Amino acid sequence: MSSSDRNFWQLTKEIGGLSTEKGNAAPSVDDLASHFAEKMSNGKEEPEDEFFIPKDAKKVPLSNFKIRLKTVKKVLLKMDPNKSSNGIPQRFWKECADILAKYVCRLYQFIVQKAKYPAKWKYGRVTALHKRESVRLSKNYRPVQVMVSISLGFESTVDEQFTGWMTLFIPESQFGFLVGFGTEDYGCVLTFKMVTVLEQRREGILVSMDVKGAFDRVWWGRIKARLKKKGLRRRALALIRHYLYKRFLWVVNNGKCSEFKELFSSVPQGGKWSAPFWNFDISEMEAWISALGELICYADDSGLWYEITAGNRDHIIEGINKDLQGLMDWGDDNKTLFEADKTAMMLVSNKRHRFDISGIQMGGFPVEQVKQLKLVGYLFDEKMSFGPMIQKIAKKARCRVAALRRIKHLLDAQNLKLLYTMFVRSMMEYGCIAFMGAAKSHLEKLDRIQNSASKCCGFQIESLQSRREAAAAGLALKLMDGGGHPKLKPFAPNVAKTLSLSRKRTRTTAEASLQLERLTKTTSLGVFERSFLGCIPQIWRKIPHNLIEEGKNTCWLRIKKRVKLWFTGKHKETKAAPTQLKKVKQEQCCSTKLNQELNAQDTDWMELHLQLKHSGISLKH
Repeated sequence: MSSSDRNFWQLTKEIGGLSTEKGNAAPSVDDLASHFAEKMSNGKEEPEDEFFIPKDAKKVPLSNFKIRLKTVKKVLLKMDPNKSSNGIPQRFWKECADILAKYVCRLYQFIVQKAKYPAKWKYGRVTALHKRESVRLSKNYRPVQVMVSISLGFESTVDEQFTGWMTLFIPESQFGFLVGFGTEDYGCVLTFKMVTVLEQRREGILVSMDVKGAFDRVWWGRIKARLKKKGLRRRALALIRHYLYKRFLWVVNNGKCSEFKELFSSVPQGGKWSAPFWNFDISEMEAWISALGELICYADDSGLWYEITAGNRDHIIEGINKDLQGLMDWGDDNKTLFEADKTAMMLVSNKRHRFDISGIQMGGFPVEQVKQLKLVGYLFDEKMSFGPMIQKIAKKARCRVAALRRIKHLLDAQNLKLLYTMFVRSMMEYGCIAFMGAAKSHLEKLDRIQNSASKCCGFQIESLQSRREAAAAGLALKLMDGGGHPKLKPFAPNVAKTLSLSRKRTRTTAEASLQLERLTKTTSLGVFERSFLGCIPQIWRKIPHNLIEEGKNTCWLRIKKRVKLWFTGKHKETKAAPTQLKKVKQEQCCSTKLNQELNAQDTDWMELHLQLKHSGISLKH
């Protein structure tokens, strides 16, 4: 825009908070502060629950936190000066870390020794973010708290010890805010389970639940009691108790500040401990689910999965109702509310005569049956075609490509490619392993958008199909190396060694490379054959043999990056390590001499070759 354009000044005022229309429409800062404080008053009159007895008897002691100078200095150097700060700017702590680290370390050690959290650090500045619907209503805003910079540094210093301890009690049903796991694992688990059920000509039920308030409703009385019962004690317990006591917030909007409001619940959104606190708070949800169902959560987005079999067909509806009622009872006891009227369910089936799932209720409300169910950004449909999800992604991507088209005269091809990669392609690749089983006609919609962008903006870029194959190969290597979420372990590819019997070809170690077995002998469902479970053997065969041999002899994760680069065309010449190349040359020479000798003898050359190779005896011996 030019400075003479009216839209330029309108946007400038809106960004700067000077827009009269927005200012008059938004609630006042005092109204927002009162609304947020009311939301964060769960269990206001309730003391710490001393009579709480956890269902899981697991207990690990933790009595103190260790503060090391090296860790403090590392935390200060990692502070982001571009982020909003409360109190002393983060740039000051970052630039002066060498001088201030030892003094900050003493301060943190003093806090741990006294087990008292500074009162000034408990005042959080809140920015109200509009979520949806009318901008005039306070309930349509989400509070994002900006912590005091030095307070955030303390949480980061102790985070590895405290969060590592809490993670010990997080069940396998949780995917959110855990190291090494993410929304990709969550979507893959649900997709693999539903696609497998369809391939086996069976049916399944997926139920999604909505937790009201989530982080804002964490009850301090119960979480303190749970921490104590799980082994937190002495100074560590006293410090966390003081951390969750007498906290305040104040709202800043359009240059105005509200009064301070006291909080009685919640964990600050923006704190380092907030997400682990939430995972720890709902860690017992899984214990309320029967053996019929399986709980799969990502933070507060919870899903229940049930497979319909001949054995449970007659009583599965009754079992689902008991599970939903059990979750409601747990919520009442934990002061966690489920919005029963927002709970939805979907029948996953390809059958003509479908199973009747009417009669499922939660909290006295009948659960609505839908044809499409949204969880953590994934839009699942009844037949797992992923057509609605790709259609939704394509619609958003077209709008963003249109924005690139309008500014292409201001930027060169390299910068346009960077913007496309960040804002368009990243959106089209979200959950790509999950929806790679979609029909070719659906995936071509995304290809056309990329072709249009590259043609319009004048840059060359690798295909989306190659990136999907690279992502699938990366997931396979991670699972084969023992990584990935525990719920993904049943879907880890199985390796089988194959050896060519052809005597005309030059026999090298490439002929004895590892191949992946198919999950099923035959695939009759197209979406299963095109999915990760069905097509990973074909993708695996495209990987160069020297990379496979190196991964087999070392570890699969070591070659993951090079395999992904090879699929996208950025690493065409794949070279093995020097020791690996030497070994390959020795085996090739050994194979040549063996062939010359065995051609003159009437014996089973294959058997002898394998015996020599496995025994490690050289030919000269």
